Amino acid sequence: MNHQFFAIGFHQFGKNKSALIFAGINPAEGIYPNPANTKARFQHRMENSEKVIISITSIEGKTIDKYVENANKGINTKEIKVSRYENGIYFITLDTKSAHKTYKLIINK
Repeated sequence: MNHQFFAIGFHQFGKNKSALIFAGINPAEGIYPNPANTKARFQHRMENSEKVIISITSIEGKTIDKYVENANKGINTKEIKVSRYENGIYFITLDTKSAHKTYKLIINK
């Protein structure tokens, strides 16, 4: 399966960590709704079943939440309760053995 992504920005997390920010053309991947105010659904497609780490980071580079889960092959959805976060820009990062993707989330209550 051919997935298409394009970089929409670059974010520096402290001195030694950085990430490209991607937006997916594939409608099965992304964050909905965005901006969010109470809940956001992070949807991602996996080529194989494997362990994933989903991190939520503030624009200042502070890790707010981290989830370690076993994702199934195909489309996976993680519901995130964002009502406890302050308004602002956050980054949701998906880490697997084979991929590192970062998405931008805006919280506006």
